[in-house]
Amino acid sequence: QDKEIHLALAKALSDKNSSVRLKAASALGYIRPQDKEIHLALAKALSDKNSLVRFAAASALGYIRPQNKEIHLALVRVLSDKSSFVRSAAASALEAIKRSKKN
Repeated sequence: QDKEIHLALAKALSDKNSSVRLKAASALGYIRPQDKEIHLALAKALSDKNSLVRFAAASALGYIRPQNKEIHLALVRVLSDKSSFVRSAAASALEAIKRSKKN
């Protein structure tokens, strides 16, 4: 049942409404699913047209801390985002992932 919820939230990351995408990314960060498919959906949301969605996706990845090269590279790309708070969230996520790798 949890997997179904996680997949529904991942699907919501592509909703037409930016508020839905934002809430879905935030919820996934709170839940912290350990599923590569979900992580990749969040990485895709890093390129959302809405900066709040990009921020929520970067923050969620920081909470989840996936050990995945694709996601790491996506977060590195976001370090050049036009929004300073998105860049900050990406930097924090990368630091959290790096710290969790050491443990």
